[in-house]
Amino acid sequence: MRKRVNFFDEIGKNKRNSVIILIIGVLLYIALAFIVGYAFNLPNICSTFLAIAILLYAFWLYNSGAESAMLQNAIKIEKKDNPFLWNTVEGLALAAGIPMPEIYIIKEEAPNAFAIGKDPARAKVAFTEGLLKILNREELEGVVAHEISHIANYDVKTNLTMIAIVGAAAILGDVALRSFSYRRRRSDGEAIILVAIILSVVVNIVLTMLKYALSREREYLADANGAKLTRYPLGLAKALEKIKKHQKTMKSALKTAAHLYFVNPFPFDIGDLFSTHPPINKRIERLKSM
Repeated sequence: MRKRVNFFDEIGKNKRNSVIILIIGVLLYIALAFIVGYAFNLPNICSTFLAIAILLYAFWLYNSGAESAMLQNAIKIEKKDNPFLWNTVEGLALAAGIPMPEIYIIKEEAPNAFAIGKDPARAKVAFTEGLLKILNREELEGVVAHEISHIANYDVKTNLTMIAIVGAAAILGDVALRSFSYRRRRSDGEAIILVAIILSVVVNIVLTMLKYALSREREYLADANGAKLTRYPLGLAKALEKIKKHQKTMKSALKTAAHLYFVNPFPFDIGDLFSTHPPINKRIERLKSM
């Protein structure tokens, strides 16, 4: 018999998991910067690379290149174009306490959707033509509620925080490798240097895994929040079941922005540990238990 859970338990659990993942990521990054700085006698590297992480975060947050590319094959609609979709987005945005986002339709047969924007005041939601064709009203409401929840939860900023940490750690690892080549000519045999190199590789792998883990937690959180908004988890669960049957690679999707889509737009090329989304079956199971 399936164990029953409520929306608020799931929401609280996913928020806690997200915070834990972020804290671990920040601590690993600081530890790596400290070790590399100690090994290569670079005393200011920790503060320097914290600043680099912040600059990367700011650059990606205010660079609209990905947003523009994601909307390249999309058409902005008004209420007269699709009254039900418009009213659904408007009503659920009101229920979530956020301004109504702009609505776009993407010319794609692959069933998918996404929400983008730096904050709720500048948010946009997009749905593919394929998604609108296969879902009934209750199922579409579930998908809209999921995307509205991403906006209300500031998931773009949350995921960018971890992405900036991973990017800065990759640069730090490159600095360590280049410094190793330089130091080796000056003084061979320093064990701490080899330790720093090995740790930089390991930490970068772990941080990458944490980035994907955070993305999966935010998907679970949006599912739970969406179910709370509609008070009908089965609508979203049934939408996922239909999407799974029709799932295919999105031609216009960006790999760097895969975490922004409702389901993985590249479903057949990566394993679970390095996937931006939880397995669809697990999402369905969680929703059916609510």
